[in-house]
Amino acid sequence: MLLNPRQGRGSTVLTPEDIGDESTFNLVKSTQFLSCEKWLSCPLIDIVEELNLPVGEIEKLKNVAAAKLAPPFLPAVSLTNGPCFSFGSLTLDHALSGILRPGQLVEIWGKAGAGKSQLALQICSSLDSAYISTEGSVPTERLVEMSGGDSADNCLIQLCTSIESLVKCVMKELPLLLAQRSGVKVVALDSIAAPFRTGEMVDGVQRARIIRSIGQQLKHLAVQWGLCVVVVNQATDVPGQGPQPALGLTWGYLVNSRVRIERAEGQWRRVTVDKAGSVRSGTGVDVTITSTGIS
Repeated sequence: MLLNPRQGRGSTVLTPEDIGDESTFNLVKSTQFLSCEKWLSCPLIDIVEELNLPVGEIEKLKNVAAAKLAPPFLPAVSLTNGPCFSFGSLTLDHALSGILRPGQLVEIWGKAGAGKSQLALQICSSLDSAYISTEGSVPTERLVEMSGGDSADNCLIQLCTSIESLVKCVMKELPLLLAQRSGVKVVALDSIAAPFRTGEMVDGVQRARIIRSIGQQLKHLAVQWGLCVVVVNQATDVPGQGPQPALGLTWGYLVNSRVRIERAEGQWRRVTVDKAGSVRSGTGVDVTITSTGIS
């Protein structure tokens, strides 16, 4: 069940449907201007000289290229109304309804053993989904358990154990997968922090740039494909503040909603909303972890 998309350069290109006229498309195809990035990076005069098309036609194609690259704006009402996805638990759905929405980046964070991965797997188990694991193992057996013994073929899994492989997956492989496999509702990344804690030599500036690029790409894909991105994050102890989500403000500013999960007594866990646009901060509910999932 591994992701295996076509190899590609990851560049967004204009298609015959985008351009409309076959002769114009063939002209554009014969040059370097199939790439949407090239349309936006080149001065207008250079494009006119290269293609020998009317300025009005050039401006129209530049707008098409910009529309393909930029995520569409969402109406404000869509942030609080419209469809949302299930946690796979009636208890959580009732208490946290509206968290898992299309176009949203949702973080689940907590200490080790709190149940972060359990919650992310449960969300994926009942939906067409893609699960990116960076923790060194592929949780297929647990996913099958949560799927009620079914094959869990609705969930595709990719293993990324380094910063380089994670960046390649998010920037190139995941967009290709979403273009090929329609109907994906959730993409889960478990976890965002793990590759940055393996001792790879990355300075602070480069680390922040990579984290920001990953977050921005995930948000772009969420809006572009109408899916929800669920990202698991680890906890780190901050002097004077106690446990806080890892990766600091660089990552924190990118998430739309933040959900914390903590151990309680026995198999009980406390799930609390730290921030969200549709649920009051501080809203919480107690759940248990069983052999078939969270309830």
